[in-house]
Amino acid sequence: IRIYYELTLTCNLRCESCFNSSGKPRHYELTTKEVINSLHHLRENSILDLRFTGGELTLRPDWYEILKTAKELGFAVSCNTNATYLDDEINKQFADLDIEQVTISIDGTKEHHEINRGKNTFDRTIKNLKRLHELGVKLRINTLINKGSLNDLEFMVDLASKYTTEINFFITRFIGRGSEFQKSGNLVTFEEFYQ
Repeated sequence: IRIYYELTLTCNLRCESCFNSSGKPRHYELTTKEVINSLHHLRENSILDLRFTGGELTLRPDWYEILKTAKELGFAVSCNTNATYLDDEINKQFADLDIEQVTISIDGTKEHHEINRGKNTFDRTIKNLKRLHELGVKLRINTLINKGSLNDLEFMVDLASKYTTEINFFITRFIGRGSEFQKSGNLVTFEEFYQ
């Protein structure tokens, strides 16, 4: 009943743990028309829920049109973003869409988040998290647990309690760039994650 719809591999970050090695778009990514046609087919085939992902979907020029169309077709619509964009218009567009959920990736305190996501990403992400909350957007945080962020759980729960309705904790998937993450020494075992 839910489809995870990867709109693009284009991404402005090079996260060490990225499970699909996002960065440059694939040469065969669907056009706007092809995406919209596929949305109609999915609706005709009783799909109820669409989660749009990337890469970073807000880097695709037609992202708003696509999500708006999905909402108009009656899907439950949600999406993932790294929320590092500088344009407040994107926050306003998310608010205008009034979708079920916008999920933002935040991997602990500034130090631990930027080890994975890159320098100068944390403050922009937090600024947009707060702005989206202010605009009434329904939010969730995804947090990747590693040896650093494992010590940030209280910080993350406190952050989530102020601005979101949900937080999810994950361990690294060893695919894409995440396969190289195994060598970093920063991994948390499943047992540590469980504890």
